[in-house]
Amino acid sequence: MLGGSTQAVLDEVAEQARITPPAKLPPSTPTTLIYRYISEFLTHLIGRQEKWECRNGFADSSGYGGGVRGELFEQFPTVQREETQSRNTAVFGEPAYHFWFLIKDGDPVICLHTGGQVFLKSGERHDLAKLYENEKRIWPMLHKTASDFLP
Repeated sequence: MLGGSTQAVLDEVAEQARITPPAKLPPSTPTTLIYRYISEFLTHLIGRQEKWECRNGFADSSGYGGGVRGELFEQFPTVQREETQSRNTAVFGEPAYHFWFLIKDGDPVICLHTGGQVFLKSGERHDLAKLYENEKRIWPMLHKTASDFLP
């Protein structure tokens, strides 16, 4: 069912898998907002000439030379304080796992924290949960926080 609405596609997948979709989706959390943000952002840029990618703040190589991607964090000085505050909820004791970077042509331009924070190089910081409260839609948040990078 190409070209159908997202809901129609999801209904078809649920029917084929013989599962009953929930009557109502659970409310978005700061973490789900971050992943929805990344997904919408990158989907919108498919086919562009620029190379966009998303990288985690920790290169997890199962012990083969990975570690904190310090070169990404260095681009966002205001994140350093946030990083140390996350230590008590860190994955495997490593706060860097909570961070994602949107990178354009090798240059990190947006940093996101799974607690719902968006950081820009300019020092701007946005709380996605607060932005989402007003409109309950992802695109107004993208426009408010990343319009400089969207065509």
